[in-house]
Amino acid sequence: MVIWLPRSLNVIAQCYRSMLSLNVIAQYYGAIALQSDDSPSRRPSS
Repeated sequence: MVIWLPRSLNVIAQCYRSMLSLNVIAQYYGAIALQSDDSPSRRPSS
């Protein structure tokens, strides 16, 4: 029990950290996609 508690806290911390990094990456690529898709989607050439 004494060993299991810190291990679970470590897993929760890792999950939280990975979620934060994934959120940052998603926002980063989302901004790039919005910037690249802005002109063609608003003004379709075809």
